[in-house]
Amino acid sequence: MLLKRRWLPLLFKNTRLYKETPETSYGYFPITPYKQAHSNFIHAKSDIKNLYRFYGYQYATINPLEVQENQDFVGYPFDYCVDSNMKEIYCGDIGYEFRHVSSHYEREWFINRIESGTKEISSDVRRDILKYLLQSEVWDQFMSKRFGQVKRYGLEGGETMLTSVQSLILGCVNRNNININIFDGIENVVIGMPHRGRLNLLQVLLKDDPRRTFYKLKGNSEFGQLAGISGDVLSHLSIFKDLDIDGRKIHISLLPNPSHLEAINPVAMGKSRAKEHAFIEQGKSQKLGDKVLCLQIHGDAAFYGQGYTCEKDNSRSSKYASDIAKIVDAPVIHVNGLNPEAVYHATRLAIDYRQAMRKDVVIDLQVFRRWGHNELDEPSFTQPLMYTKIREGVSIADKYSKLLLKTSVIEEKSITDIRTAFFQYLDDCLKKVDTIQLRPNQKDKDNDSNFVNTKVAKNTLKEIGVKSVEIPSAMQIHPRLIKFFISERLKDLNDERIDWATAESLAFGSLLLEGYHVRLSGQDVGRGTFSQRHGILVDQTNDSVIIPLNIMSRDQGKIEFANSFLSEFAVMGFDYGVSLESRNRLVIWEAQFGDFLNGAQIIIDAFISGGESKWMVQSAMVLLLPHGYDGAGPEHSSARIERFLQLSNERFIPSEGEYFNMYIANPSTPAQYFHLLRRQMKSRLRKPLIIFSPKMLLRLPEARSTLDELSDGEFKTLIFDQEDLKSEIDTVIFLSGKFYYEIAKEIRKRNMKNFMLVRIEELCPFPWNDLITLRNQLKFKNIKKFLWCQEEHQNMGAYTYVYPRLQAILLETIKYVGRPASSSPAAGFSKLHKEELYHIYESLFDPK
Repeated sequence: MLLKRRWLPLLFKNTRLYKETPETSYGYFPITPYKQAHSNFIHAKSDIKNLYRFYGYQYATINPLEVQENQDFVGYPFDYCVDSNMKEIYCGDIGYEFRHVSSHYEREWFINRIESGTKEISSDVRRDILKYLLQSEVWDQFMSKRFGQVKRYGLEGGETMLTSVQSLILGCVNRNNININIFDGIENVVIGMPHRGRLNLLQVLLKDDPRRTFYKLKGNSEFGQLAGISGDVLSHLSIFKDLDIDGRKIHISLLPNPSHLEAINPVAMGKSRAKEHAFIEQGKSQKLGDKVLCLQIHGDAAFYGQGYTCEKDNSRSSKYASDIAKIVDAPVIHVNGLNPEAVYHATRLAIDYRQAMRKDVVIDLQVFRRWGHNELDEPSFTQPLMYTKIREGVSIADKYSKLLLKTSVIEEKSITDIRTAFFQYLDDCLKKVDTIQLRPNQKDKDNDSNFVNTKVAKNTLKEIGVKSVEIPSAMQIHPRLIKFFISERLKDLNDERIDWATAESLAFGSLLLEGYHVRLSGQDVGRGTFSQRHGILVDQTNDSVIIPLNIMSRDQGKIEFANSFLSEFAVMGFDYGVSLESRNRLVIWEAQFGDFLNGAQIIIDAFISGGESKWMVQSAMVLLLPHGYDGAGPEHSSARIERFLQLSNERFIPSEGEYFNMYIANPSTPAQYFHLLRRQMKSRLRKPLIIFSPKMLLRLPEARSTLDELSDGEFKTLIFDQEDLKSEIDTVIFLSGKFYYEIAKEIRKRNMKNFMLVRIEELCPFPWNDLITLRNQLKFKNIKKFLWCQEEHQNMGAYTYVYPRLQAILLETIKYVGRPASSSPAAGFSKLHKEELYHIYESLFDPK
């Protein structure tokens, strides 16, 4: 089954409550309904015709394994309702499901196209359809003969997926065929798809070099001998290339995918949106969908989740797997995959609709898997009757060959020549597999000591700060914001004492003035979960909005605040896709609370942490994860630091020239946060950045930075008081993040002079060199104890990650001080929270 969808132009944007326009909100693209003159179709007097239009798909011959029986037609005896012309149109090998579409104009458009459109296909196109079907079949036969024990997840039984993609690509580049004069032709197709049929698509339609696949099958890496690159399995191969179609170039991006098949959906959508956004900014297109199309291909189970051999009655409550598309008001075109020409027509109708309406459309391509889940599977274990039918049937290529022979479109010899030539071509490529030239066998080493200048002149910072809260005189802002946000920010700028929200605005604003763009998405990010950001200001009289950071200078970059709905999985995946495409855009996803990353764990595991190592794709995406134990309970305390540290590839002993997969930071000051954000864009390294951001520190007076620390400072991997090195200390406490302020307060309260606090601000890459320097400075001190102190439970937080690395440097035992191991991230009632904190203090300062 093929489920083809146009990528959503950030669906969640329509959930915003205040009034946004493209002029006030960068990145906001409203959807303009398509309109045409009224027709008489829907108002036809004949109820019989409308029954066919709206319910005919239920009686269409779309199932390749079943014969449609005459049934009652929506309450009427089927024979009573026969209209031969309407039956031919609506109950053939294509079924049109569009009654649920809310737009009257769109329903009329479908009726007009279906009932008045031509279905002629030229002989040249028909021969091409057959050629691709034959080559796909030959590919699977070749693989079975030469690599019989390989799970290739072939396309046998579903070869018309290639016909659909062929029709789509031709429709994208050939405006005359599409017959819509609102665009010059799509230039980019971004494809997200599963393993099924991927190799067939690569070899047959996308013309990938077969030697690359064969080289991989010989046990080699698809990237050659690159250090730090693990590669991925055969069925996840990707390609990025230009195709020449009828003299026009179209760029194809077949994205790499994990085996969580549905996870590629939002990633492909995000990459598509970023591509189109760039075209709009360059003046090469006018609106979303002009130049870029996102094609998503999935089996029925992966379309709405995950599935394997589960029967449809146990996996969904509806008749069709495509029924979930009704949520987004998308029409569905059902088509019998045994009829290549019906597939071709169905796809052409879909691309026409997509371009006319700029909306999603689904093709429900009804096909089957000849060999079950893979070629080594035995599907009759669980589905004996179905596979009896499948094994009795002829191949799609053979069936279509007979049709074209019968109509004299092709000769028997030509069919034989296509098969023979393609098999010989594959065999020749296999023999020459060692001659393939892969990517260069050197990869720049990730130099974590590479200095990046993130300073910004003080005067510039002050100007940005003022501009960040500057509003038109006629605009009426909420009085509490004027008093506690705008006035306070201006006062802080004057005092040169910067809080977290101001430091963030200064980081964003300075990047914008340097020509970078910023995209910040997540739940309520415009305001900020803790009402700290207020990047979008709303007029209290009319709901109109202003984004002050976007109107600082004529030549600046732009910031986009995308308030999302509660789907961390989809939104994080979308932003990861944006980050792949946008090298000059700081892409940030912020969790409402750090715990909410649980919903997006697949994106983190499969893409963010391992994307570069598996697929050689680079992302500089930032995750902001509010973290901290403040009595808020199990669901609003922990951003699961331990998970990210486990996902890192940080070495266990000091060594030079190694690779790391992502930055993981737990900053404790606004200045540190400022320099982290700026470093993410100024550095030559493109690595994901995980920031455990604060909650209580947002307004803590002690957690402020001077303006000098932003204008003349830099990011520090370690922070400690240099005066401690001159005093009589005997205990060194290593810790990270906001817990520093609680421990420091307790030390002052108890007037303890023998403790030295060392904040590890960046956990990955681990600050080996800075810690070794500190160790050398401590050699001459009478240090009796080295402690690691954390507010998280012992089986959580950074302890298990930090312990072996600190020990490798200090060659001393590191004592743990913190909460004991637990199955729950945090206490659910205040009494227990306070008791745990009390025991930490007692263990630290009054050990028994």
